[in-house]
Amino acid sequence: MTDALPLALTLLVLALPAAYVGYHVWLAMALWRRPIVHKRNTAAPWPSVSILVPARNEAEHIANCLKSLLATQYTGQWNILVGNDRSVDATGEIVSQLTQKHSNIELISISTTLPGMAGKQNVLAQLAHHTDADLCLVVDADCRVAPSWVASVVQAFDTPEVGLVSGPTVVEGDTALEKLQALDWRYGMGSFQALAERGLPVTAVGNNMAWRRTAYQALGGYEALPF
Repeated sequence: MTDALPLALTLLVLALPAAYVGYHVWLAMALWRRPIVHKRNTAAPWPSVSILVPARNEAEHIANCLKSLLATQYTGQWNILVGNDRSVDATGEIVSQLTQKHSNIELISISTTLPGMAGKQNVLAQLAHHTDADLCLVVDADCRVAPSWVASVVQAFDTPEVGLVSGPTVVEGDTALEKLQALDWRYGMGSFQALAERGLPVTAVGNNMAWRRTAYQALGGYEALPF
């Protein structure tokens, strides 16, 4: 029994690094071979899109977020719905000024809480009632997107069975700690992406998410989900 214990510990010490290295080799291969979609898989018209942006005290970020969204390159019909969740800073004023220049931005004041709702969930549930678009895309107010973001997300819905899509995000930072957090976030996103593309989805990122309106309604929306 005493001789078996050191042997077991030795095997464990050898197995853990091997498993760690093996996982990262698999991860690298999975990401290297991931499919890249260059064009749509269907000739159907581009679906209509509403971009939902929940915002609470986001005066520092909301203008940059909306400016990146306004640079969207999408040939289908699209608009932006900003839910101002009782902000006490200049979030509402900033968005209101942009609505005067851009007709595809709508500011919706969130002043009530639906039964069983709270926070971002409450905002998204109410924004969903203000659109009849085919697809709803969600992005946080402190995020910026590429001009191709909407078209890239929409392509994932070419398969009729797809009801919800979530994509990776990248964190930016200036300090050493922020850069380490950004690196950790990239590592997590890479792992989630590789697992999902091998048929093992483990999570969905809420600040880069989209759903088909018919699927959302069939589930009863956020109101059907406990907080």
